[in-house]
Amino acid sequence: MFPTLAFRRAYDALRGTHSDRADVEYVRVLHLAASTMERAVAVALTELCDAGARFDYATVKAKVQPEKATIPQMAPLVPDPSAYDCLLAGGAA
Repeated sequence: MFPTLAFRRAYDALRGTHSDRADVEYVRVLHLAASTMERAVAVALTELCDAGARFDYATVKAKVQPEKATIPQMAPLVPDPSAYDCLLAGGAA
């Protein structure tokens, strides 16, 4: 039920702030640890508990799996071949 001390501290913190939903939030955190990297979840829980922050499953998930950045769309680069012709002729642009 408590893989490490960090999980035990997190459960106690959840019981203090989410008394009626603490068990549900904790099971969701355990599932996150099982489906990703348990160590990353433990580190996130330690940071949150040390800061004394009020947290839930969504907060832990955001720390462990941040949203992926979107890559902006760019127009294709079309080189100008005449610049290379100048180099072949021995001149400088």
